[in-house]
Amino acid sequence: MKRSVLINGFKFILLLLAIGISIILWVNRQLKTANGGFTELLDVHEIVNTYSKIVIKNVNILSPNCEQFIPNQNVVLQDGIIQSINKDTIFDNIFTVIQGENRYLIPGLVDSHVHIS
Repeated sequence: MKRSVLINGFKFILLLLAIGISIILWVNRQLKTANGGFTELLDVHEIVNTYSKIVIKNVNILSPNCEQFIPNQNVVLQDGIIQSINKDTIFDNIFTVIQGENRYLIPGLVDSHVHIS
């Protein structure tokens, strides 16, 4: 009788252990999925063309003091660095042109969820 109680108790402990491990594995998978753990990594260079000269045309730019937007400015970038900002930029067809009408540029902004007053 004592031996069968021990065997049944051992089986019960094994069952609890199996259930506990299953729950831990399930939670781990759910957390990994929620955090993008199964998302395929892409090489950015395969999907994004790199341009050495870019103009963002007629974009509204937040002023340095953050008090107003300066309308219809042309932003010239070369190799990822802003070279000039003004209304009268003359550029030729070696530039990649991004149309900025009715759009806003906030240089240096990283957190896209902000409240500007």
